[in-house]
Amino acid sequence: PMLDMMARGWLEEFRPPAVKQAPENVWEISPSAYDKTGYITVIQGDIQNHIILNTNLVKPEDYPKSFGDLLDPRCKGRMVMFTPTTGGGGSFLFTRLAEDKRYGLEYWRKMAQQDISFQASYDGVDRMVALGERAVGLATNLAATQAYLEAKAPVQLWYPPQDGRVMTLTTMAIVKNAPHPNAAKLLVNFMLAKEGQDLLQIIGYMPIRKDAKFEAHPQIRALRDVPLSLVFGRELSEKSNVYLQEKAAANIFGLGR
Repeated sequence: PMLDMMARGWLEEFRPPAVKQAPENVWEISPSAYDKTGYITVIQGDIQNHIILNTNLVKPEDYPKSFGDLLDPRCKGRMVMFTPTTGGGGSFLFTRLAEDKRYGLEYWRKMAQQDISFQASYDGVDRMVALGERAVGLATNLAATQAYLEAKAPVQLWYPPQDGRVMTLTTMAIVKNAPHPNAAKLLVNFMLAKEGQDLLQIIGYMPIRKDAKFEAHPQIRALRDVPLSLVFGRELSEKSNVYLQEKAAANIFGLGR
């Protein structure tokens, strides 16, 4: 939507002073990573596509090394996934792998034979894994998972090492001719200052400033050490047709939209 708004001339150009005031090496992801023209600013990176495992049901030596390992017959009837037809993590995971030459739609056709349970909420995915109703959870959300980690549920966050870490970018922009534009500029700037970035981790988000506080559960902090394989920014957003992929997911898994 923001790209469309920018194309229609509905956004105001703004380059936050907080970006200029900070050294370049303080940013894990550049605030201009999504748009270098000064209309759309990145404020945080959201880790996507991690797997959650029940440690009572999956041994460390059996943790998947790639998403392809989930096609193993031993995984049949043991997985739960956030539904891939309504946006969010499920749609993102489906689209990412469907458009990856190593996987494609054929991967998902094979996954459709694995008797996956689908949930309409992130908490539903995490709860089923935490309770041992399913061994593996896909396309969940870090904020939801953190609650179970803090409750000492038998869960392990995991990234298949052969596929690496994926991040999506949360952005902000200022609408042209909106009331109180200076207040909007102060807010965008605050979200990129260290004080604003410190607040993001309180609600389960990952700050893009390396000097910001990141006091999440140790398993979540450890994800930062997993090499980045993909940052889902503007280029991929323009290339991906999420609507068509959600339609494909509905057909493959027999889900409503």
